[in-house]
Amino acid sequence: VDFSYIKYGVGIAMLAILFGGSMGLSFGCCEDFYKKAFKDDANAVLEEKYNNDK
Repeated sequence: VDFSYIKYGVGIAMLAILFGGSMGLSFGCCEDFYKKAFKDDANAVLEEKYNNDK
């Protein structure tokens, strides 16, 4: 059985794991920033379009 092609699959799997981990870390460390930005945008729309009518 020829296992020479398994190295490509393992390489792609490792890249996917590293990419996913780095994305998780980058969004995880900046979570408060994103939550605040989304909340500020939502409040601005609420004030402008709906006159703060919740």
